[in-house]
Amino acid sequence: MTRFFQPAIALGFVLVLLALLAVSLAPPGSPLGQVALWPGDKASHIAAFYALTALSMAVFPRAHILILCLALGLLGAGIEYGQGFVGREVSVRDMIANFIGMLIALLPVAMHSLRLALKVRRAGEARP
Repeated sequence: MTRFFQPAIALGFVLVLLALLAVSLAPPGSPLGQVALWPGDKASHIAAFYALTALSMAVFPRAHILILCLALGLLGAGIEYGQGFVGREVSVRDMIANFIGMLIALLPVAMHSLRLALKVRRAGEARP
């Protein structure tokens, strides 16, 4: 079953990444440039980086989460830098919104890790 889903998830990751790049680096007056403003600029950043983070964890299951987040953070910073070349605003607030999206995607992973750690701890305490 994994053989089917892994390529599909990888394709989803690539499509989200390409869509993010196209929308983020489009000039402000273009139709793609207007897509970035709906439903709101910060909400779009949060949603895009939530999706990229969640998909990247599935596409690269052996990669350390901090490495994935660093790569996505650099991607977000690079996009913001690139927006300056197409006449769009470079914004630290957008990078913060990207980071929030990544954190929201990481919450279930952190909760699961905490649950496993507590389970192991309880099992160790139960031994005589």
